Amino acid sequence: MRAESIIKRTVLFFDRFTYLNALRNGMVAAIPIIMIGSFSILLLNLPVTPYQNFIQNSIGGGIHFLLETLITCTMNFLVLYLLITISQSYERLLNLQPQGILPLLSLCVYITFSMNYAEGFSVIIFDKTRLIDCILIIFLASQVYLRIIRIRYFRIFLYSEGADTVFNASMSAILPITVITCIFAFIKIGFWKFAGITDLNSFSMEFLSRFFIGEERSLGSLLKFVFLVHAFWFFGIHGSNLLENIAHTLFAPTLSHGAAAGMNASAHEVITKSFIDGFVLLGGAGTTLCLVLALIIIDKRRNIRSLASLASSQILFNINEIIIYGLPIVLNMMMLIPFILVPLTVTLISYVAFRLGLVPPPIYHIEWTTPIFLSGFIATASIRGAILQGVNLIAGILIYAPFVKLNKRHYYDSVKQNIDKLTSIVKTAETDGIPPELRTLTGSLGSVYRMLTSELMSDLKNRKLELNYQPQVNYYGRVIGFEALLRWRVKDYGLIYPPLTIVLAEEANIMAELGDFITDQACSDIEKIADISHEDLCVSINFSASQISDPKLKTRVENILARHSLGGINLGIEITEQSFLASSELVRFQLESLKNLGIHIKLDDFGMGHSSLLYLQNNHFDEIKLDGSLVRELTENPRCSNIIASIVHLSQSLGFIVLAEFVDTEKQRQILHELGCDCYQGYYYSPALPLEEAIEYFKAMNTGTDGSAAVSDSPESNEVSGPLSRK
Repeated sequence: MRAESIIKRTVLFFDRFTYLNALRNGMVAAIPIIMIGSFSILLLNLPVTPYQNFIQNSIGGGIHFLLETLITCTMNFLVLYLLITISQSYERLLNLQPQGILPLLSLCVYITFSMNYAEGFSVIIFDKTRLIDCILIIFLASQVYLRIIRIRYFRIFLYSEGADTVFNASMSAILPITVITCIFAFIKIGFWKFAGITDLNSFSMEFLSRFFIGEERSLGSLLKFVFLVHAFWFFGIHGSNLLENIAHTLFAPTLSHGAAAGMNASAHEVITKSFIDGFVLLGGAGTTLCLVLALIIIDKRRNIRSLASLASSQILFNINEIIIYGLPIVLNMMMLIPFILVPLTVTLISYVAFRLGLVPPPIYHIEWTTPIFLSGFIATASIRGAILQGVNLIAGILIYAPFVKLNKRHYYDSVKQNIDKLTSIVKTAETDGIPPELRTLTGSLGSVYRMLTSELMSDLKNRKLELNYQPQVNYYGRVIGFEALLRWRVKDYGLIYPPLTIVLAEEANIMAELGDFITDQACSDIEKIADISHEDLCVSINFSASQISDPKLKTRVENILARHSLGGINLGIEITEQSFLASSELVRFQLESLKNLGIHIKLDDFGMGHSSLLYLQNNHFDEIKLDGSLVRELTENPRCSNIIASIVHLSQSLGFIVLAEFVDTEKQRQILHELGCDCYQGYYYSPALPLEEAIEYFKAMNTGTDGSAAVSDSPESNEVSGPLSRK
């Protein structure tokens, strides 16, 4: 538990570093380019002779040329794309205006500092091996820019007529960009003149090479190389690309007679580029094939299984960007230890196997895209190479397994916290009367929002949502109806706040489908209630403003009613004042159409709207439900009694039934009775119940003689609240 606590604190620590998050987001944004380039490399280098003959000879070599072109315009310009995506992500996180200044600055400074003045400009400065230069330049240039723009002497402001804010902001960036570019140009000239460094890449490669000076090809240099590759990857830097030149220089294969025979192979003969590609990077950096298999075995979450399934077909060819950035592994402290430990472990296992002569040394060249087992066989020219890969695979899975479980627990805790935040946003919006805009959320909160939306769409399609029924009871204790209330339980996260469910459905444009499900399920349940009741009951469902505004509403409801036999039970529809505000004329027409189908129309939350009384003049309604705030404050605020008495008197004169919600105490019920309201709904009688329990409640209440009731202490009563939950 102490280790888990340390990891969680470290996660929070890293979240504070805006640039690291920008780095991760920028790399994620570049995934399409990386994937196109990776797949093109894969297709170009598949080690199948007939296939190679086909792509080189068909269409005059056009397929081969196309793949080479795709590789050139993606991987050979990868740094250019990352300069844009990373600096743009950093700009967004800092909320700098106008958008686009940091990418321009970073590109300008990078070209200035990376260009070899002796040889002139070359597009090679955008090659994937220059990644460390790109990251350093963006960070340094951005930090200098952030400090310079705070100095008022470096900013130009225009207040002339017709100059908009974007133009003014762009003009204010002219002098800072000029100064910063000149600063870096002078630094570059100084490096060139006094240190002989002609370009940044030469300096960074020389710096990285210092880690391997004097070691040459040894176990120590191999472990150091593997560690550095994965340390860079953890921070979102493509370590394999960054150290590619070192890998080719230091670990190029050397074939000797002893190695070819597989006997007494020296460290020099064992440690080759094929060793790394075939026995360490199984599935790519982090030996992520082991991680994917551990996820499939241990983590049952739908989104993780989908991610693992999507990544598995690519990881077989050692393309792992989706799992690296999608899980994510980058800056994920939960996965740092196994991400580095697994490659180091399989390196040691493989090295021992080769040095002891258990497996012939990996001296034969393999393409890095060659799948597992095949690559082991080709690299060693022996089936024992494939068996060794299997041993490494199992070892990696066993190491990843406990961390996958830990990451899963951390994910659940994080998601639950974000669901609570989403619920709080919706509750605040209900209080303010302003519809929430959850679709605009970003970061982890936005991710959870999208996850919930995906889960809702899936559960709706598979009819995994539920309806509970809250009894509506008269003064004498007899059940006169039920209100059907939506309940959505998400596996591992419990009951979702019902209004949040509705907001998710509205923003995902599936409210019509959700409404059809609720109507159809309610009608199906009504058939079961009708089997045990011969009384005049009404089961009501809630309709949102978007449903009422749907021109196809009557047809939808008509088709559902045609599939069911409701017996003597009436179907009711509850709508709120907000539904009228959407489009009054359309609403009136829709209500008239539904009423002609024999549906009871109920006006919900009546009494506190700006024009509630105006809605009664057309006489569409069979029942009005008192606004819950009137009932809640009934015992403390005498004015609520006066308002309710007026509403009851008016309703009686117009022929409406009045029902009070949120009746939680005997005192509330008695006051309402004295005011002339004799229909109630609330915890004094019962919370919303599953269908079977609701039927049993009906039997108990309507077959008894005393009509007594007791306040429910059901634990579910505390799970939800709000207009759609009806307590």
